[in-house]
Amino acid sequence: MNNLGYPQKLFAWNNGGSGWALDLEEGASYGDGWLDHDCGYVGWDDETRNYLNGLDPGAGTADHSDVNVIVWSWYGQVNDVNLQTYYLDNMRDLENEYPNVTFIYMTWHLEGYTTGDPWFNNNTAIRDWVAQGQDRVLSDFADIEKYDPDQNVNYADYFADNNCDYDSDGTSPRREDANWATDWQNNHTVNVDWYTYFDDVFVDNTWARVELCDEST
Repeated sequence: MNNLGYPQKLFAWNNGGSGWALDLEEGASYGDGWLDHDCGYVGWDDETRNYLNGLDPGAGTADHSDVNVIVWSWYGQVNDVNLQTYYLDNMRDLENEYPNVTFIYMTWHLEGYTTGDPWFNNNTAIRDWVAQGQDRVLSDFADIEKYDPDQNVNYADYFADNNCDYDSDGTSPRREDANWATDWQNNHTVNVDWYTYFDDVFVDNTWARVELCDEST
């Protein structure tokens, strides 16, 4: 983000969060530690409680009282669960139980489908739920994936997937005959218009949104 003209150290991070920096902790992936797996696995909400309470059967004890933001990602399981009872209701319960923690919602990535398919309906339901609540925060992964940085074309209308592949004429049956990311890069200058670690923009935008919500309360 510094390369895009933002003030230096606006998104600084370190272990412990000293000097007003962010302190970012990643879950244990698919092991037995804190916040293991993803929220597509049953028990993710209790994993969250264990982490915030500092007691986990697999990870032991630790003080996490300084944690004020939690974000769970997930994959295609969004179409395999009852979205309301499995995800939205549990997120609401966590918000009520831990009012000093911001729980960030996330949509599912693009999967090569278009309007009216299950992924579209579930992502729309997540967006609507966030909009209905007060001070809820959403990392709209699907929305980010469907646009190149110029934001002139909605590639979800062209059956885009999470690899940025899409069907150039947008008609069924779907063909993967183009890639909007490489198309855009080939028409722009590296280290001027785009940078190698472009995912950082997605992450930094998430923390910026949390900060904006903090300042508005």
